[in-house]
This record gives sequence, structure tokens and C-alpha cells, in this order.
Amino acid sequence: MKISILAPVVGATMIAGLASAGAASAVTTETFNLTVDGCSSTCFASGVTSLGTVTVTQTGGALDFAVDLTGGTLVNANGNSQHHALAFSIAGSGVSGVSISDLSTGFGSSVSSTPAVNDAPFTSTTKFDDAINYTGSAHQGSTPSSFSFVVTDSANNLTLSDLTASTTSSFGAIYIAADVFANGQTGNVGALAPTTSIATPEPGSWALMLIGVGLVGAPLRARRRNALALATARI
Repeated sequence: MKISILAPVVGATMIAGLASAGAASAVTTETFNLTVDGCSSTCFASGVTSLGTVTVTQTGGALDFAVDLTGGTLVNANGNSQHHALAFSIAGSGVSGVSISDLSTGFGSSVSSTPAVNDAPFTSTTKFDDAINYTGSAHQGSTPSSFSFVVTDSANNLTLSDLTASTTSSFGAIYIAADVFANGQTGNVGALAPTTSIATPEPGSWALMLIGVGLVGAPLRARRRNALALATARI
């Protein structure tokens, strides 16, 4: 009887501890929507409010970027100092030794210690630090609509808070700018503060929490079986 009383308490304690551990090791994801039109002639067709998303996942001291352009939007093929597939800044306090790896085929990167990436019109006051450049040979209209890469720093402790905005006079705080081909036009589209933030436990934490749930449920199931057996014996 003591076991059936104590087991749920132990199980509940384990669940609380495991839930805490799961939260501590959570994978955090933020989604940026490309909703700000910086093209000289609009890149947004009538009724279109977003040309894609940039999903940034914080995991293991790194930031994983996944860019997905939508509605026929493609990467601008003009890869030069004024045209970047994606521009952003990693400039958190104490961050140093930023590097970019695991790029999709057909893309390269540039990283600077001072803001040097020009993605007009989003950089009239402060330029971006980092850029992903399209290096493939595809012509306009047949370039990719998605790509991905990973950003790390020398200490391997990047968080989403280290992704900073470029403050401009006319567009406000733009975190990310993408040079695109859309609606028959080319130009930069931008993303403001992230619109989605999700925290989910990693797979290992989920498994541990399920074990804790099982520990709580086992005594309850045993108690029901015993009650049923007793009731049957009395009939």
C-alpha cells in the first residue's frame, strides 16, 4: 500500500525534474516573414503580403537558417557586392569568430567584423555584417527558391538574441533582407521582428518525460486491477 502511495509522488517528482531539464535543453525557433517591400518597383503582386520565410533555429550553440521563398519568388541571380541572397547581422555582446557553414549547393558566404553589407534600401543608416551570396550559374527565372546554412561563433554559444536588427531611417528595424526576383521585378525584401517563437523539448527529453508519465500511471493501473479482482471475488 505504501508503494502505491509513494510511487505516484516519486513519478510526479521525476516528471517535474525532467520537464525542467527538457525546458533547459529546448530547441528554440523563430520565424521571420519577408513582408517589407524594398524593391524600386514592387516585388509584391496584388494581394500578396509575404514573399517567404526565414526560419532560425537555435540548437547546440549554433543558429540554423532555412530560407523558403514562396509564390514563385526566386533568388536574384545578380550575385555581386550590391546583391545578396540574404543579409543579416550576428552582433550579440561578446560574440566573436562568426563563421558560416553547411551552405546549400550554389551559395557562398561573406562575414565581416564591421557592418559592410549593402542591401539598399534597408541599410541607409547601419549596414549588415553578414551575407549569403548566390554563386550558381542559373539564370533569372530558374534560380533556387530555398536554401539553408548554419552560423556558429568561436565559443559555440550563439542564441537567437545575437541576431540583431539593422536600424534604418525609413523602414525601421530590419533583421533580414533577401534579394529576390518576384512579380517580374528584382530588389530587396525585408523582415521585421520575428512573428513566431516556438520552444519544444529535444527528442531525448521527450523520451525521459514519457518514462516519468509511465511511472505515475503504473500504480494507478495496478490499483484498478486490484479493485476489479476484489470486486470479482466478492460476487
